[in-house]
Amino acid sequence: MAKKQAPDRSEQGRSTADYYKLNRQAIDDLINADKSNSPEVSDKEIKKYGGKKRRTISTRLKALFVKVWFNGVVCYFFLWGLGSYVRDSLDLWVICGIALGFVTDIITNNILRLFVKDDAESAKYMMYAQKKRFITLPLNVLHALALIGLTVMTYGLISRVVNVGVEPILFGLVVLGWDMLLIRFKAVFKTIIAQARAKVDAEMNRKS
Repeated sequence: MAKKQAPDRSEQGRSTADYYKLNRQAIDDLINADKSNSPEVSDKEIKKYGGKKRRTISTRLKALFVKVWFNGVVCYFFLWGLGSYVRDSLDLWVICGIALGFVTDIITNNILRLFVKDDAESAKYMMYAQKKRFITLPLNVLHALALIGLTVMTYGLISRVVNVGVEPILFGLVVLGWDMLLIRFKAVFKTIIAQARAKVDAEMNRKS
């Protein structure tokens, strides 16, 4: 009867060592992986393995929500809160405008700067994007008073069609609409001025 040949223990040890051998480079790549060095994975590929693509809220939507929210807060605390104490409606609207200017300069714009890191991007949602409060505060108050005037006019036009009361959500949306429209006008005006200056400078350089 032939003897069974004993397995080569050195070969077994070597194969076991190879099995548990780790690729250190692969581990380093995995640890240091981020968006900059990782390939883009399609939604179809992610769904194949039961995963879901992460959805994020756009910066624009966040900015507009913040502005509407704090506009509504001003309406709630000043128009509603002081309505029983300030009988004259004009005085009440003026107080609301001043409060809106303070809230915009001190709270709303600073929150926008927190999550919109790019100054050029955050400036799209602010009439006065500078960070010098002692300069921008009175300017934001004047801007807010103008917004309140336009908002009162808008409510007057709406009331001709349907009877609506002043409440935070609609108030916030109306103020936002006029605010973004004036900010847009300002951006267009600055672009026109910059182009005119560049044209004048180019003409002067050509003549010289």
